[in-house]
Amino acid sequence: MKRLIKTTIISTAWVLVVACAVPVYAFEHGEGRGPGMREGEGSGMREGKGEMMGRMMEEIGLTTEQQEQMRVFHAENSKERKDVEAKMKQTRMKLKKELDKETSDTATINKLTTEITNLYGQKVENRVEGVLDMKKVLTREQFETLQEKHKIRKELHDMRREDRRERRS
Repeated sequence: MKRLIKTTIISTAWVLVVACAVPVYAFEHGEGRGPGMREGEGSGMREGKGEMMGRMMEEIGLTTEQQEQMRVFHAENSKERKDVEAKMKQTRMKLKKELDKETSDTATINKLTTEITNLYGQKVENRVEGVLDMKKVLTREQFETLQEKHKIRKELHDMRREDRRERRS
């Protein structure tokens, strides 16, 4: 029984290590955002986040008061998101360095993977909090329209990403 528990714990730890290592290596080897491809700037971006948000607010028919509330929520959420992403990037780099060592310290790897897992959880919590904040401000119809517009934007984004991958191949 103890052997089964020990095997399960070790297997779970390795799954976490592999799951966290893949994004680290992908990010390091060009699968993440490259130079000039940060949010809202650089080549390939048609408009900045602020311009897009303003246009979207007009399209769904927000009042001036709603627009101001949305801008406040967006600014708060944006800062939190950037802080979490910066911490995640630093932690991924530490994990990569540890994995690149000839003899990696399992305790350090476990600590870093736990930290990355917690940061992913914090990122999800921030996203959910942002959606709940929007729902406080928007009417049901406005929220549904916004969801539909996001769905369309995501589909376009996915199609463009696939086109870029095909051109690289």
